[in-house]
Amino acid sequence: MNTLSRRDLFAAAGVVMSASAIACKRDENPQDTQSLTLECARLTKALGGRQVKLRAFNGTVPGPMIRTRPGQLLRITLKNSLPAYNSTGWPGNHNVPHALGSTNLHLHGLDIAPHLFAPLGTADPTAKMLRIEPGASLDYQFQIPADHPPGRYWYHPHLHGSTAVQAVSGMAGGLIVAGDIDEVPEIWVPARSVVTIRMHFKQWTGKSVYHRHILPHEDTGMMQNFLIT
Repeated sequence: MNTLSRRDLFAAAGVVMSASAIACKRDENPQDTQSLTLECARLTKALGGRQVKLRAFNGTVPGPMIRTRPGQLLRITLKNSLPAYNSTGWPGNHNVPHALGSTNLHLHGLDIAPHLFAPLGTADPTAKMLRIEPGASLDYQFQIPADHPPGRYWYHPHLHGSTAVQAVSGMAGGLIVAGDIDEVPEIWVPARSVVTIRMHFKQWTGKSVYHRHILPHEDTGMMQNFLIT
């Protein structure tokens, strides 16, 4: 019986993904392009009465919300303004934190071409991981497939050795892929609209809270307590 090695499996997966990318280009709109810049840097912010040192995209935690749609070409320039980090004494294990000033970008959960290894788009499991050093930048191009499922995703760094420290200290943000449901006027509310909510409670009493279930809105005050007597 013939055996299939891990290397053969990755190579086959790369061929399938390349074929899929070619097939979906027929439905993609070459004029539908969005360009943006994400700059990662240190950030000092007051939290709970204490000054804490964070890492952030574009000076906010979480990072700016990215909104895209199926068929769109999403161009992101990642600019690394983090300070250099001295990794002297690092034992060589990539699971041990090191190179905290170096980074890259991963769009988590999206069904797109590989983008963690050099060159961009390669499916070679032996390729080196992309590494953007302090003071450098990299232009990413993400082609969102025309049939991509809508939903809420997120982005974060994914360089082995620094990803955990960078992500938990603020370098992460939300990403929304819009869908047909977003085009139904009966279910979305335009900006600056006045919304009236009527609720009828039969038996329950007590203190509760209403809020927007998207963290950036909560962080800017879109939540409030109410008391049912």
